[in-house]
Amino acid sequence: MFGICQKRYDSPQQIGTPIEDLIAGLCYSLARNFKSAILKGKRISIPVAFIGGVAGNSGVKKALEEVLNLNPEDLIIPEYYKTIQAIGAVLSARAQGWSKKFTGIEDLERFLSQPQILSRLPPLDGRKDWHPVKFFTPPKTLTQGYLGVDVGSISTNLVLIDREGNVLGRKYLWTRGRPIEVVIQGLNELKAELGAKVEILGVGTTGSGRYLIGEFIGADLIKNEISAQARAAVEIEPDVDTVFEIGGQDSKYISIKEKTIVDFEMNKVCAAGTGSFLEEQTQILGVKLEEFGDRALLAKSPINLGERCTVFIGSEIIHHQKNLAERENLLAGLGYSTAYNYLNRVVGNKKIGNKILFQGGVAANKAVVSAFEEIIKKKIIVPPNYDVTGAIGIALLVRDKGIKKTRFKGFNLTQKKYQTDSFICSHCSNECEINRITIEGEKPILYGGRCERYEEKEKELKEKIPDLFLTFNEIFFQTRETKGIPIGIPRALIFYELFPFFYKFLSTLGFNPILSDPTNPRMIESGSEISVADTCLPVKVALGHIQSLIKKGIQQFFIPSVITMKPNNPDFSRSFVCPYVQAFPYLVRSIFTEEIVVHSPPLYFDRPFSSILESLYKFAKKFGFSEKEVKRAIEAGFTYQKEVREKLRETARGVMDGFQGPIFVICSRPYNGYDLGLNLKLPRKILSLGVLPVPLEFIPLNFQEIIEDFHNMYWHYGQRILAATEEVIRNERLYPIYLSNFACGPDSFLINFFREKLDKKPLLVLELDEHSGDAGFITRLEAFYDSIKGCKERLTPTKIRVHSSLVKERTIYIPYMCDGAKILASAMRKAGIDARVMDSPDETSLLLGRQWTTGRECLPAIITAGDMIKQIQKKDFNPERSAFFMAQGSGPCRFGQYYKLHRLILDKLGLKDVPIYAPNQGPSLFDDLGPMGMKFLFSVWDGICAVDGLEALVRKIRPYEINKGESDGIYSEILLKICQAIEKGNGIIKILKEAKRKLKQVRREKIKKLKIGVVGEIYIRSQPFSNDFLIKKLEEMGCEVALPSIGEWFFYTNFTRIKNCPWFGQHRRAIFTKFFDRYMRWRQKYIYQILDLPEEKPIIEVLQNAQVLLHPSFEGEAILSAGKTVEFIKDGFCGVINVMPFTCMPGNIVTTIYKGIKNHYPDFPLLSLSFDGIASNIDEARLETFIHQAGNFNRR
Repeated sequence: MFGICQKRYDSPQQIGTPIEDLIAGLCYSLARNFKSAILKGKRISIPVAFIGGVAGNSGVKKALEEVLNLNPEDLIIPEYYKTIQAIGAVLSARAQGWSKKFTGIEDLERFLSQPQILSRLPPLDGRKDWHPVKFFTPPKTLTQGYLGVDVGSISTNLVLIDREGNVLGRKYLWTRGRPIEVVIQGLNELKAELGAKVEILGVGTTGSGRYLIGEFIGADLIKNEISAQARAAVEIEPDVDTVFEIGGQDSKYISIKEKTIVDFEMNKVCAAGTGSFLEEQTQILGVKLEEFGDRALLAKSPINLGERCTVFIGSEIIHHQKNLAERENLLAGLGYSTAYNYLNRVVGNKKIGNKILFQGGVAANKAVVSAFEEIIKKKIIVPPNYDVTGAIGIALLVRDKGIKKTRFKGFNLTQKKYQTDSFICSHCSNECEINRITIEGEKPILYGGRCERYEEKEKELKEKIPDLFLTFNEIFFQTRETKGIPIGIPRALIFYELFPFFYKFLSTLGFNPILSDPTNPRMIESGSEISVADTCLPVKVALGHIQSLIKKGIQQFFIPSVITMKPNNPDFSRSFVCPYVQAFPYLVRSIFTEEIVVHSPPLYFDRPFSSILESLYKFAKKFGFSEKEVKRAIEAGFTYQKEVREKLRETARGVMDGFQGPIFVICSRPYNGYDLGLNLKLPRKILSLGVLPVPLEFIPLNFQEIIEDFHNMYWHYGQRILAATEEVIRNERLYPIYLSNFACGPDSFLINFFREKLDKKPLLVLELDEHSGDAGFITRLEAFYDSIKGCKERLTPTKIRVHSSLVKERTIYIPYMCDGAKILASAMRKAGIDARVMDSPDETSLLLGRQWTTGRECLPAIITAGDMIKQIQKKDFNPERSAFFMAQGSGPCRFGQYYKLHRLILDKLGLKDVPIYAPNQGPSLFDDLGPMGMKFLFSVWDGICAVDGLEALVRKIRPYEINKGESDGIYSEILLKICQAIEKGNGIIKILKEAKRKLKQVRREKIKKLKIGVVGEIYIRSQPFSNDFLIKKLEEMGCEVALPSIGEWFFYTNFTRIKNCPWFGQHRRAIFTKFFDRYMRWRQKYIYQILDLPEEKPIIEVLQNAQVLLHPSFEGEAILSAGKTVEFIKDGFCGVINVMPFTCMPGNIVTTIYKGIKNHYPDFPLLSLSFDGIASNIDEARLETFIHQAGNFNRR
């Protein structure tokens, strides 16, 4: 149960794991989670104090000792471990000399009586037409019937129906981690009530424990719960088109057409918003679960709690409780939170019909039902027996099958003895834990293996249908040991694409490449524990591979930084690999410090051969190889790579030609699609359905067809994935499974594009992380297999068009990131374009953005989408006279795909004719802006420098001003004058001199404050709402804050343009950029001198600061943030904060690189904060602790 989320333990529970093992597993899970999520690779010194209420748990103490390699005497539990923080508060106050006397609780009561400024939601409207939970008619005479059993992680339900589908009896029982015992209990109770009156004709099992219980009781049909829920819904309401189902741990959305599933979705790893989530929150509130709904309907002003996971929602509730929020308002807020969580994270932008059934245990909650109706403005039908519809559905499916003779072992099964145990299989490095259930007089039932050794069905399928994924691994990773210098290669990431090339290159030179073993659970565990940031699973697994090679004594590693691949089509803008893959060697250096030597030549496979030769020769000459030898080795590598690829293609063609059934195309990157240890043996699970899984690259990929829509698709694997849509749509045998990983940056956009291109073709998206288990995985696969039977329409790919050229006759709306947007709008108006800045983002922007996105995208994309929708909803918005501005980039960051996502959203809103003007900040920036003239460029740059300088000056003054708000007032006045001057075509120098004079007159306190630097993603650090008003909070905490200028990014894009354009024959662009860059540098220096500000450091110096940690070939914000951090340290700052959107790739890279910076500056305070649009009390605590740390550093 390594690292499993506290809400997701259904997989081990449902394969018969003994309860004591489950509890011990939870203790170790908590300890490993602490190591991976809190320690994040940090070293600990002994002795260690273990404090907080959990310190009283001896199981957790033992687990911590083992996981952290501590002796019992090294983990100290103080006497007052529960209250030690309160003791610390007293000691801290005394140490700081606070002597204020306690005057009673009157002041506290007065504070709590003040109305709190909170985000509120509309009251919930109750309804009266509630069906009874239990609705059934026991038979009076002997009746033939069917038994359905739904085994979930929270509840286990048994239902008996007759031939007509009427419910004869039902049992709703708590699973309690003992599924077998509970099923036996249910059978006993049904037997006592109905056993003599019902002849069982057939039995079916569903739910996460369906296979175990199906074998145990002798089921005739074992079916996934999505199909079962849909079958029940159609029986209850024949014209149903949508099913909402929320149970104890899982939630499901099902779309139905003509009584057939056409689309579905399940919650991913997180169980927020499910029954167990609500139960836990009601415990915090001290309310019985059955009282929840009625009390919530009494709320007059529900509190907006957001839609986060259980842990954070619990923290929010406790926070509001401390401020005396009414229970009813919190309960109603929980109802809304559940509904929003389901709609935004499960349904997403899928279609919600007009006949909606709400099934599952949570349908009993009137507050949740009312919240759904309030949000979607449609009626929700809660059917009879809504809490056992899964069991009803599987019973109906058994009846539909027409079983001639049942396998049911009978109610007497309850009298048979059985026992459960487990053992470790030692036949390979996986060391699987095999669960064994032995029933008296029967063959043991074995579960839990990662191969077919203990499962006969798997052995049979292996012989019938070839496994192309297994074949790939056997052919692709062929090696033989040589006598050369041993050098480690992790079987991960880019090596799933280029291993034959690198292997032959190294072995030809005389190295002995040592490849790590296939991914196993220990690698996943160790990689997750040493990972410093919340990256995707493949990166964590790759770290586990490095760790495994180190344990084998490998000290030198070959991990090239592959920046680009050979273009799939020359018309694509670029062909980048993922930023994590590019930066992986630098992450390894930061995490493993001086333990190993990492050789990381940067490689651009979209450049001429000479570029590759130059880079690899720099690596090889350190070992004494000549350029001629390196060239020969490279050529041998390319030849071998081609041979291996051709052999794989021939094998795949033969298999596909000989298979007649449906084919599931695995749309993925090679390193998660082919890694069978990482993807839970996905191909084997597909084979068990009798379906052939095929890797994406072995079907025809039509790149030319997608160029028009996706010329700027700069991700190499994104190009491949989107190119597959053409063939998948046209070939009736092909059905796509999109395999992704939690926190995959590119996929957060690609999945939207992929789904849109597919039109109505069924698509299954599987998202994996280190917490994923088999139960939900198999359910999705089986339900997808059922859904393809309803795909009858002939489809054509959808087109996605974006206007990149300027549309002068329309009003162009610009998102407000910072005041630079006002400068841009003013300059555009001077150029004859009616440009306006949209309102500053707020909670409405966030709410609207979430409704039209999946939640996987980065926060700036979601907020700017919400800003656009908010503008559209204004009464004066005219679609025929409007357009939106959204810049784009050329990769590898996600920013360059925002405009495409926004285009999709506008199209879905029926605004296909509203253009998006999307100039590219990359190589074509000056070309795209050129139509507005050079004067436009000059005035925009003047304005940006002025705003950068003025904001820097105000941040230096504001923390010390005596009359609070005075400097902000001056700034606002000056900004207005600058915008007016730019719009009229006038100069701004006199205005800047006025600003300096007025700001110098601001009266200030003569005290010293902590200087804190803030770096990171440009939108988050610049936009106050998106960073939860971080700068304001820091200043209120006694800090003076500095940020990189907006101009820094323009200088950096100039630098990369000058560096890259010559490689692609764009010499005129490079020359013009050099010219304009000199002008920009001169003009910024001049404006800063007027404001008495120091000249900004040149970009090359910022990059040099970072070069010890990141090579300049790795482009983007990460290297700027790392370099600026080092600059702040050298300039005497007391701490630096790296801010980013949640799951931001460059931001997480910086977080990891910070560990490398710590090696050089061990005591310097560094903090990374990620933002998802919801304020967190946990982040507040981290921020306060960081400031305390910065204060200590300052006093040294």
